[in-house]
Amino acid sequence: MKKKLLALILAATMAFPVAAFADDAEEKTAAETVAETAAEEETEAASTILVMQGSDENNIVWTIAINTENAKGCVSLTPAEGETTYVTGPITFDEGSFTIADEEDGQDYVFGYEDISETETILTYEPTGSEVKLTYVDQTALADADVDNYMIYAGTDEEGNQLTFVFDTENKALAISQKKPDGTSETLAGTFEETEGEDSTTLHFTSEAGAESDIVLAPVDGTVKELDITVEGETLRVSMVDTAVLQAE
Repeated sequence: MKKKLLALILAATMAFPVAAFADDAEEKTAAETVAETAAEEETEAASTILVMQGSDENNIVWTIAINTENAKGCVSLTPAEGETTYVTGPITFDEGSFTIADEEDGQDYVFGYEDISETETILTYEPTGSEVKLTYVDQTALADADVDNYMIYAGTDEEGNQLTFVFDTENKALAISQKKPDGTSETLAGTFEETEGEDSTTLHFTSEAGAESDIVLAPVDGTVKELDITVEGETLRVSMVDTAVLQAE
C-alpha cells in the first residue's frame, strides 16, 4: 500500500512521537496547551469559510471560497501564464449546483458540483465544459492575519488524504496539515533551511520536537503555481492556493 506523505515525513523524522497525535497521548505541557488553545481559536475564526482547490487538465488552478456566515462566494481561475480571473458575490445553492451573482459584471455564474468524499468534490462549469477535482484546504492557516506573507499549497494523495502545506517564507517555518477521508486530522509544524538546486529546492525540515527530515520541492513546468513535493522517494503534486479568495468575506 502506498504510504501517506505525512507518514513518510514522520518516518523520516524517526525521533518524532507519532503518538502525540492520539487522543490518549501523554499529559501535555503548558506550552502545548497554550499552542492548542490558540490553534482552536484560529480554527473557530476560519470555520465559516470553506476553501477548496485543484488543477484541471489545462493546468488552470481553481480555488473556491464559500463564506457560510454571509452567503458569499468566490471562484478564482489561475492559468499557468496570465492573470487570475475572479467571480465574487452572493451565493445560492440548488441540488448539485450553486450560483454566484458576480458583483463586478452583474452576471449569474452557475457551477455544478458532486461530492466524492469528505475532502473532495468535482466542480463543473457547463459553458466552457470545464471539470476539475477540488480538495479541501485547511482553513486554520487562512485565519492568520499574516496570510498574505504565506505560500499555501494543497493536494490529495492516492489514498484520499488531503494535505495542506503552509510556508512562512519570512520566518522559514512550515506547517503540514493532513485531513483523512474519515474527517480526522493531523498536523506537523517546524522550521526549515533551504538549499537551492538547478531544478528543485531541498528543505531541511526540523519539527517542533527537534527531529529532522529532507523535503524536495520541484516546480512543475517551471512555474511555482504547481509543485512536486518529494519525501523518501514518494511524490505528491500540489497546487498553490489563491489566498485572494478570502475577499469572499
